[in-house]
Amino acid sequence: MTVPTRAGSDETVRSGSCPCGATFEQRALLFEGRALFATPSRCPACLRAQAEREEARERERRAVAEAATRAARLAELAVPPLYTEVSLDAFRLHGDRAAQARQATALRIARRYVAAWPQVEVLLLFQGGPGTGKGHLAWSLAKAVVSEHGGSARVVKLARLIRDLREPWRSKEGAGEERRLRAYRVPDLLVIDEVSRHAFYGQSVQQHLYDVLDDRLEHQRPTILTTNETDAGIAEILGPALLDRLQGSGGVVRFGDASWRTRPLEATA
Repeated sequence: MTVPTRAGSDETVRSGSCPCGATFEQRALLFEGRALFATPSRCPACLRAQAEREEARERERRAVAEAATRAARLAELAVPPLYTEVSLDAFRLHGDRAAQARQATALRIARRYVAAWPQVEVLLLFQGGPGTGKGHLAWSLAKAVVSEHGGSARVVKLARLIRDLREPWRSKEGAGEERRLRAYRVPDLLVIDEVSRHAFYGQSVQQHLYDVLDDRLEHQRPTILTTNETDAGIAEILGPALLDRLQGSGGVVRFGDASWRTRPLEATA
């Protein structure tokens, strides 16, 4: 039975029959006395169930797309065999009590970094001697940003970065330098490893570092540097402007000088 609705003479409210067997109130437009375009087409319970199914399919689609994106970004990260198995959980303290205290602090900072991403320090310097765990934590953070947060990350040694940026000078590539700079400016996280005065045959690398880091700082894209240099060496490499930005936008994580590589070999049967 069709009952005139309060909405006016062009609409009616009638009793609709859902395929599930339930009856429900249905509104329809009238045209020459005939009811057209009846809505809704099914009972509220069926419509809710249909919406939930569609939402579940959309969540599954997004999850598959995100997993594919993370897998692709992890492949692009090109983790070398030395760091394939590293993670924050796999990091082991070593050396004497003072050395382990510094490493424990560095590990806490790294865990906080992953938990707080992307609201993290924009520029960090991992400073310490060879074998102190800087590379382990830096690679662990890059992998975590990709696998846990779906971000993009790149890890590059300073010497390779400099060679890459200088290649257009030799080949007269034109706009190639800007294109190459972009590859270091846009990742969500950039790790520049082995920042050293000797990274490019003793030549000054300050301008190249500035071209990359200044842009990343302006756009608040986090960067981690690792170095074996002393404070004086870092000041020489970065120069006053970048050193000031380091002190104002993040800070130094000191690993000390105790190398895990100096541990005694364990006897095997």
